[in-house]
Amino acid sequence: RAAAAAPTLGKPIARLLSLVTRGDAALLDALLGHFEPYTDFDAYDNDPLARRTLFLDALVGVAAHVRPPALAARLKARVLHRGLAGSAAAYLVRHLPAEKGGDSDSAWAEALCKPALPLVLQLLGALAKGHPATQKVLVTPELMARLHALEGQSSSASKAVGALAEALLEALKEQESAAAEVDRLRRATQDSKREAALKKRQKMLKSMGMSTQGGKS
Repeated sequence: RAAAAAPTLGKPIARLLSLVTRGDAALLDALLGHFEPYTDFDAYDNDPLARRTLFLDALVGVAAHVRPPALAARLKARVLHRGLAGSAAAYLVRHLPAEKGGDSDSAWAEALCKPALPLVLQLLGALAKGHPATQKVLVTPELMARLHALEGQSSSASKAVGALAEALLEALKEQESAAAEVDRLRRATQDSKREAALKKRQKMLKSMGMSTQGGKS
C-alpha cells in the first residue's frame, strides 16, 4: 500500500519546499537527511521493502518537481554536496556492463533485474536536468558508455529502463562535451549495425551462390 502511494508523495513535498525551507541550505540538508537512510541502492536490491520504495520514489518526485528553478538549483546543489549523485552514478558503473552482446549477456540479464536500477536512472535524470554541476559529475567515459549500451537494450523487459537511460543521456547533452560524446557513441553503434547487416546479407547471398551485385558467383 505504501509503495502504491509513493508516486504521489514527491509532488506535494516539492510544492511545500519553498515554504518550509525558504531555500536555506541547513533546512534542505535536514530534509535530505530523512531520505538518505533509504539511498543505499545495493541494500535496496537485496531487500526492496515497501518503505524503501516509498522514500526513494518520493525523493525522485521531489527532485523532478521542485520549483521555482532557483530552489531546484539549491536542492540539487545540496544533493550533489552530500554525495548522492556520485553514489548513484557509481552504482550504475558497478553493475552495468560497458558493452552489449558477447560475454556480457548474463551480466546484462542480472543488471536489468535489479530493483534499484529504474529508480537510480530516474533520480539521476531529475538531478541532471538543468543543473550543470551535476551534469559535470556524471559526464564520465565509464558512465556514458554504460548508459548508451543500456539505451540500446531492446527486449520487452528492458525497454522501460532503456528509455530512462536515453532520457538521462539527453539531460547530460546539455553539456556540450557530453553532447558530442553521445552523438559519437550513437553514430558508432549505427555504423556497427549497418556493417553487421551487410555482412549478414553477403553471407546469405554467398550461401545462395550469388554475389552482392546480384549475379552468380
